[in-house]
Amino acid sequence: MQLRWNKRTVDSEGVRLKVRDSGGEGKPVVLIHGLGLGHRSWDRVAPRLNAEGLRVVSYDQRGHGSSDVAGDYSYSAFAKDLALVLEEHGLEKPTLVGHSLGATIALGYAASHKDCAGVVCVEGGLPLELPSADWESTGAQMRRPLLRLAVWAMKVARLGTKLSFDELRRVVEEHDEVSSSKLDYAYRRITCPILMVMGSQADPALQGEEIRAAVREGVRDLQRRHPRVEVEWLSCGHNVPLERPVELTELIVGFAR
Repeated sequence: MQLRWNKRTVDSEGVRLKVRDSGGEGKPVVLIHGLGLGHRSWDRVAPRLNAEGLRVVSYDQRGHGSSDVAGDYSYSAFAKDLALVLEEHGLEKPTLVGHSLGATIALGYAASHKDCAGVVCVEGGLPLELPSADWESTGAQMRRPLLRLAVWAMKVARLGTKLSFDELRRVVEEHDEVSSSKLDYAYRRITCPILMVMGSQADPALQGEEIRAAVREGVRDLQRRHPRVEVEWLSCGHNVPLERPVELTELIVGFAR
């Protein structure tokens, strides 16, 4: 299934962001990818959404895919980029769909703007305490020759991230701080509907089982404090757009309508 994009570049204080827009008169749905990915991570979802009559907009966040590298990878910088993409495309009452880090960015926008039709958090946007990251083991894995080759190939193909390991670590650490201190506040301020789509299975990664257990507890706690948030579980791990694109599309379409 192919989607013919209208492509343009948006300048965010000197950082050029590559944006794709399906066009059309349908309700706008903006797809915000996660850390280390790119707009291509939505390739199995975006065409399906468009086939259902929705206008789909996606973009490569700074330091990812075809967008420019930047000196600032703070949460506020990512948030400003999203606001600019929406403004430049004149999108009214968009449904924001964020995966992982993208969900946190979407929630932050919706908390400070009243023009959102809704927010779909895909494996993200969850205030919780995760087990401490084992950065030493992760760094050792990243230095393995085959993995380094795969990362290099993704950069050449403009599919993944251009951030260094240290930059990725700083983004993750700041994201954890934002999650614990600001997300609960965001949920209290947001007036539009919120759907959370989570994977029920642990990923085959370092601390995978610990992380999934913390996520389950985090969802239970969120539902106790904010019962209006709707939660759907799919049989997959963290990368829901890749593993369950059909089911995710159905949930987004039903929610957007």
